[in-house]
Amino acid sequence: MNRTKTYFDTIETQDPQFQSTIDLVRSTIRKINKHNRTYGGPQFFLRVRGRLGKNNPYADLYKPGGKHYQPCAQDINIGHAKRADLYISTRSR
Repeated sequence: MNRTKTYFDTIETQDPQFQSTIDLVRSTIRKINKHNRTYGGPQFFLRVRGRLGKNNPYADLYKPGGKHYQPCAQDINIGHAKRADLYISTRSR
């Protein structure tokens, strides 16, 4: 399967280290951005995108007619997700 170039990792939301992993990646990106602002270079940001997974009890909320349904670019609430994909992208100047 081909992935986008901005894909970094997939982590389980039930993992006790979930939030600390996200915090660690964000703090690393902050340090890189600080360095790049000083010496010139791209600015990065982290996007966390939830994934429902198989047999998710919240799946009906995201189907047509559901409370959170969107016809395109579906955003899954992290509280409803079984896994989350992490993407590191660059900001436009």
